[in-house]
Amino acid sequence: MNPFGYMDESDTSNNTVSQTRTIPGAIANAPTLDALTGVFTPVNLSGSVVGPDIPARLSASWTS
Repeated sequence: MNPFGYMDESDTSNNTVSQTRTIPGAIANAPTLDALTGVFTPVNLSGSVVGPDIPARLSASWTS
C-alpha cells in the first residue's frame, strides 16, 4: 500500500510475479449421447477430482 505514491525502489521491473495455481474441486466431463426428439433418454454424468493433494480449509468459519 502506497497512498502517497512514494518511490520505494528505482527498479520496479521485478515487482510482478505470475504463478499458475490449481484450485481444488471437481470438473465435469462432457456428456456424449444420441437421443431422439421427444424420447426420454438417461444421461450418465461423470467428472474428475482436481487437486486432491491440496489441503482444503478447515471449516467455513476458519479465517487466516
